[in-house]
Amino acid sequence: MEFEDLPPAGDYTAYNRVVTKERPPSDFNLKKPGSVEVQPLLLPGIVAFSALAAAGIPVLLSPGQTAFEAQRTASGKGDKLEGKVRKEGGNNLFR
Repeated sequence: MEFEDLPPAGDYTAYNRVVTKERPPSDFNLKKPGSVEVQPLLLPGIVAFSALAAAGIPVLLSPGQTAFEAQRTASGKGDKLEGKVRKEGGNNLFR
């Protein structure tokens, strides 16, 4: 069985007893705390994903803009929105 090499279960619920564990052998090498392996493909992957996401935004918004414009022209309100922007003096509707 694969569990035969495990140490016996201890009582970890007792508050008045200290449970100790054996130290690893002296030839056991640990990495320095805080050290991280270098991942060479991480930065190009982030850049590629960001470029794809930025390029996909207009594609995702295009159907909504087309539907909005079609709805405005079908109801006869297409010119009112543009006139309102021009009267206020620019493209900023939040002045």
